[in-house]
Amino acid sequence: MALDSSGAAYVIGWTKSTDFPTVNPIQSSLGGTQNAFVTKLNATGSALVYSTYLGGNCQFGLDIGIGITVDSSGNAYVVGQAGSSNFPLVNAVQTNAGRVNAFVAEINAAGSALVFSTYLGGSTNQNAFTVAVDSSGAIYVGGDAVSADFPVTANALQPTFGGSLTPL
Repeated sequence: MALDSSGAAYVIGWTKSTDFPTVNPIQSSLGGTQNAFVTKLNATGSALVYSTYLGGNCQFGLDIGIGITVDSSGNAYVVGQAGSSNFPLVNAVQTNAGRVNAFVAEINAAGSALVFSTYLGGSTNQNAFTVAVDSSGAIYVGGDAVSADFPVTANALQPTFGGSLTPL
């Protein structure tokens, strides 16, 4: 859960419910066995500002929302695990990775659209657990990866995989 400067609460999680409460949704129905959800409640907790499913067909597992933060403009940044081959992608940096991928997405302040949504991972399993955004808009994601081919930058602190290739 995260709070914005006005006290509105942003909640992320996952559901198997086909009648999960949606308000002004980006995705109005369950896309597979289990999808992530993102919900914003007003500052008093008396009403949903927006509430949406976020996920795909769950072909290789489940879509799970795990981490959320909000920037000073009210944009929500969400991360988790995507086991879907058709997770909703917008302005993606990575359109296909492995069977179970981390995902990173930004929802605009109105909750009406994905600014971007992307897979993040290699050919095996990875999860994103936490997300932060700084004042310049840089996004930081923390998680785990069991992929020797996880994408890293040229100046990575640890440029090669150093663990077991046994998926969790």
